[in-house]
Amino acid sequence: MKKVTMVICMFLISLIFAVNAFANDLSSDDFESYTVGTFPSSGGWQLLYNGAGTPSQYVDNTHSTSGAKSLHLVGSSCWSAEAYLPISLSSRVKFETMVMIDQIVSCGCTPSVAYVTLFDPTLNTWGTGYGGVDFNCDGKVYAMRDHYDRSKDIFLMSYNAVKWYHVEVVADLTLKTFDVYIDGVLLKSGLEMLDAGSPKGIKVVAGHGSNPTAWFDDVKVSIPTSCSQTDFDTAYQAGRQACITNPASCGIPTSGGNQCGTVTYNLFTPTVHYPCLNIEGTSYWLDLGIYSNSPTLLLNITNFGTN
Repeated sequence: MKKVTMVICMFLISLIFAVNAFANDLSSDDFESYTVGTFPSSGGWQLLYNGAGTPSQYVDNTHSTSGAKSLHLVGSSCWSAEAYLPISLSSRVKFETMVMIDQIVSCGCTPSVAYVTLFDPTLNTWGTGYGGVDFNCDGKVYAMRDHYDRSKDIFLMSYNAVKWYHVEVVADLTLKTFDVYIDGVLLKSGLEMLDAGSPKGIKVVAGHGSNPTAWFDDVKVSIPTSCSQTDFDTAYQAGRQACITNPASCGIPTSGGNQCGTVTYNLFTPTVHYPCLNIEGTSYWLDLGIYSNSPTLLLNITNFGTN
């Protein structure tokens, strides 16, 4: 039975690769590979400024959104803690992270408690950010159009301490515009980046004030698709119909190798049914449940047995 399960799992892996064609990550870090209590330098992260002190900037296991670890940063009244990851960026780029603020502290030299931004550390005295999203000491979140002129900030929403937020920015570095999503909701689109130059990576920051403390998890930079959700839905329906009509057209084998019989698709379940898989001289049947129509198709073995 172990060998049968292994064959089925390998078959599922090949099928998942066939249907999951939208992923295009440039960088992704959930901080699970690092030792707790250390800064993630081995992953390419650089501590540009050490805030409340280098020992306060480390991978932590007290808070996380995926796995068991996240990046813990602590700023100070006039000296921020800044973790920067150099990345080769495309002209259109999406960056995202989960962020949680320990408490909304009193303001320091700037109103920033924590923020995430694309960044060039070599431009201007302290570097230059692009398309940043800033959690401020007034309990509000702002889009940063100009890295140094905070009067150009655009209000997005209010926030609460000790709560994780998913921040996502889609930036066009050619047009110098960006869209901001928080927890999956588009809050502003077409915002202008007012700074000259171009970013060379991503930066997460615990800023200024009374030791502002922030955790960051699941930091990801990717090339965004140009498709809308409607485009995804239309493509999914077309692809699903193609699989029903001709399973081989979407990477599902219908003959040769271990496959025998005709693959069928139940529109109402929805389930892909394999009536016959020959494994070591025994004929098995297999049902795969389809649980998502998002760009990542989720599959699960719902049932299988011998013929």
